[in-house]
Amino acid sequence: MSPDPASLLGLPVCHRELRLGTVSDVLLARWGEGVVAMVVSSAWGGASYVLPIGAATIHADRIDTSPFGLLSDGEAEYYRQRGRTLLHDRETRGRV
Repeated sequence: MSPDPASLLGLPVCHRELRLGTVSDVLLARWGEGVVAMVVSSAWGGASYVLPIGAATIHADRIDTSPFGLLSDGEAEYYRQRGRTLLHDRETRGRV
């Protein structure tokens, strides 16, 4: 079962005890509401990455992954082209 997309926003993304970043947006399947990936803002500022849902272990208070699960811009293009973002959906529906 897919997690509630809104519940993922703001969760820390960690590898063991190291915080890698925070979920800043959620990529949804183009049709339907399933989560395919999360946009992760780096804990060190500037960069953001895409974390595919299959590379994540979701807990109530955090998301665990390997740093190798975070995809950079070129690698993440696959997910961005095939999905839509939760925040964009909210803006276009007037819920922000």
